[in-house]
Amino acid sequence: MIDMHSHILPGIDDGARDAEVSLRLIEKDLRDDVTTICLTPHFNFERQSIEEFLHQRAQSFEVLKAAVAKQGWNVNFILGAEVAFSTALAEHPDIAKLCYDGTSCMLVELPAAYLPKWTSEVLDEMQLQGITPLLAHVERYTYFQNEPERLFHLLDDGCYAQVNATSIVKHKNAQKFIALLMKHNMVHCMGSDTHSMEKRPPMLKDASNFVQRKMGPQYLDSLNEMGVALATGKRISKPQPTPVRSIFGHYF
Repeated sequence: MIDMHSHILPGIDDGARDAEVSLRLIEKDLRDDVTTICLTPHFNFERQSIEEFLHQRAQSFEVLKAAVAKQGWNVNFILGAEVAFSTALAEHPDIAKLCYDGTSCMLVELPAAYLPKWTSEVLDEMQLQGITPLLAHVERYTYFQNEPERLFHLLDDGCYAQVNATSIVKHKNAQKFIALLMKHNMVHCMGSDTHSMEKRPPMLKDASNFVQRKMGPQYLDSLNEMGVALATGKRISKPQPTPVRSIFGHYF
């Protein structure tokens, strides 16, 4: 299994504060049958340059690799970033450096409170530059919950969607919304988005069990396959999303 979204790198963002915490998170992922972990620390154009971020990420990764080597664990890491949405995504010449290592796929975090009117234009420009946007934890945005068609249009235009395991396992409203999105081919992969064992522990096994019960084992396999393809740069067949319908405020 692949974990598409994590904050396991030590001391780089609001995730693992040190290598000891990182090891606890990795150990839990391994117990959940995760074999590949994408390391996606936060990046924000307004706070640092790409060069500074990549240097800091590389230093943190060396610390993590040394700690994991002492444990003798067999785990595959893929470097990436969770990139805060910005108009710079359509302008900066080096944005490809923020993609999952060796691919053209980038994990993008949209604004929490509102969806800017220029969102689709920026995401379209990214795709014209050869970047595939993967929208992080789409179930958390109230503007998608209230108007699922807004997410549909972004996915129909070529974006992909990631959901969080903790949302599936621990939050009933989010779980219901994710199930709706899955029925409409609007989810493409899962991630732990883990920050710590206390704040947001890895829960991919429990989330996978829910998906298998709700959608079947074949659907669960397809989620993992799409995640692997996005994170490793392999060709992928994306299912066509279908619009969510509404009657008297009830979505189906």
